[in-house]
Amino acid sequence: MLNALTIDVEDWWQLVHWKVTGEVVPPSPAVVKETEFILDRLAAYQVRATFFVLANVAETFPGLIRRIADAGHEVASHGLSHTRVYLQSPDTFREETKRAKRLLEEVAGQPVRGYRAAEFSVTHRSLWALDVLAEEDFLYDSSIFPIKGGRYGIPDVPLRPYRILTNQGSTLVEFPLTAIERWGRRWPIAGGGYFRLLPYRLTRAAIQAINNEGRPAVIYLHPYEFAPERLSVRISRPSLRSYLTYIRHAGVHNLARARVAARFVSLLREFEFAPLGELMGCV
Repeated sequence: MLNALTIDVEDWWQLVHWKVTGEVVPPSPAVVKETEFILDRLAAYQVRATFFVLANVAETFPGLIRRIADAGHEVASHGLSHTRVYLQSPDTFREETKRAKRLLEEVAGQPVRGYRAAEFSVTHRSLWALDVLAEEDFLYDSSIFPIKGGRYGIPDVPLRPYRILTNQGSTLVEFPLTAIERWGRRWPIAGGGYFRLLPYRLTRAAIQAINNEGRPAVIYLHPYEFAPERLSVRISRPSLRSYLTYIRHAGVHNLARARVAARFVSLLREFEFAPLGELMGCV
C-alpha cells in the first residue's frame, strides 16, 4: 500500500517570532540545514515525498527548492505568509495563493498542483477556499483534518481521499490528514506532535490498520522537528503575553524532538511512499 509522506517547509524562527512579537522576519538558514537533512535521508532510502513549501522560503532560498525538485520530489504550495485561511478575506487569499503558486513554479521548474493551508485552516469557516484553489488550477488540497479540533478540523468529512465538487462546478481532490476511528471517536496520528509524542509502535500499528482498510496514510512533518538544538526565539520587548506565547509554542515543540530522526528512518524502512500527486488515481 502506497502512503504519502509530506513535508511542510517552513521556518521555526520566522513563524514563532511572528506569533510571539507580531514582527515579520525572513526565514533563517536553519530551514535549509534541516530540510537538507530530510532530503539526505530520503535519498538514502530512495523515497520520494511531497514538499509543501512556504513561498517566502522559496524566495529567500531558491537553491533549496531546486534541490528538492531535482531529487524527484513534488513541490506543492504552503501559501505565502502562513496566515490561517479563515483569518483572510477571499480576495486576500486568492492574491496570496496566486503569488505563491507563480513563485514556486518559477523556482522549481515544475507545475504546482497541490496546496496545504497554514495550520490546516480549511475548516467550515473557510470552505470557500476550495473554490479559489480549483479556480487557480490546483488539482488537489491536503488541508482538512477530519477530526474535531481547536484551531482546525472538520469532523464529518471522509477519512479517505475523496473528490469535492466546488460551488463553481469544478472538481478538486481532497487528501485529508490521517486519523483513525476507534472507541467512538477519531484520533489524529502520523504527523507533527502526534508523531513525536505518541509511542512509535502505536503510530506504526495505526498506519498498518489504515492500510488494511484500503486507504493511504498522509504523514506530515516539518524541518524544524529535526533541528539538533533547542528551538527558541529571542524576545526583544518581552511582555507577559509574549512570554506565555513563547512558552506554549517552544515547550510543545521541544518535547520528544530527539526521537524524531530515528522514528523517521523507521518509517522509511517499514512503509512504502509516493508523492501525493501520484496518488490521485486512488481516489
